[in-house]
Amino acid sequence: MKIETKIKKKWMILLLLLLLVLGTAGAYYWYNSQKNPKELIAGDYPDIKDAKKMTNKELKDYQQKKVDETQFTLTIFPEATFDQKTSEGNIYIKNEPVNAYPINVRVILDKDKSLVYESGMIQPGYEVTKAKLDKPLEAGTYKATAQVDIYDSKLKEKRGTTQAVIEITVNK
Repeated sequence: MKIETKIKKKWMILLLLLLLVLGTAGAYYWYNSQKNPKELIAGDYPDIKDAKKMTNKELKDYQQKKVDETQFTLTIFPEATFDQKTSEGNIYIKNEPVNAYPINVRVILDKDKSLVYESGMIQPGYEVTKAKLDKPLEAGTYKATAQVDIYDSKLKEKRGTTQAVIEITVNK
């Protein structure tokens, strides 16, 4: 009788392991099937009638015009470091060459909204890597916002503004 009980226990353990494996496989299959979106078909898809493909030259001209008029890419490092005695230091602001418009960057302290640096006009393809603070600051770390004004050089008008978060560290 002892042998029969041992055999029954082994079969029960084997059955439980089999159920566990099947349950795991089922859960894995269900989880993966939920991740993939199902294809939806809504009605008939019309045939091509009057449309024709644009030439490569037309596409290139259109894409270049679109980039020149609407794209703006700004590169500004989120950390700037300055010397307390000279107020000179490292800040990195780049007006990417693909941009159509010059920019002016004003760095304003978040705490009291005071202007601590203004870049002057930065043309596309130009960058600022070294600068001097317009307002001396005590040693420490300051949270600030870089206000980036985008200008139309032909009309001499502001086209828009964007912002970037920046942290200024002033060393003794």
